[in-house]
Amino acid sequence: MDIVDVIRLAKSRGASDLHMSVGTPIMFRINGSLTPAIDETPLTTENMQEAFNQLTSEKEKEAFERDMELDFGYSVPELVLSLIHI
Repeated sequence: MDIVDVIRLAKSRGASDLHMSVGTPIMFRINGSLTPAIDETPLTTENMQEAFNQLTSEKEKEAFERDMELDFGYSVPELVLSLIHI
């Protein structure tokens, strides 16, 4: 799973939010309603770890391990800034 591709897909579908949680499928909030993003396959712990690793720097990973919380911004060049709270 490439999380940047998921963010691009969210933007192309007009989603205002991207919801990801282990045990549930990736969901987009479109016009106030949650809609499965790609399919109904539940995310695994490995999927979430892969997405986290793609989006964060080593310094951010260390901060998350220390604080068990991380607020950060991630920019996709052709899209508006995506804000993420983990």
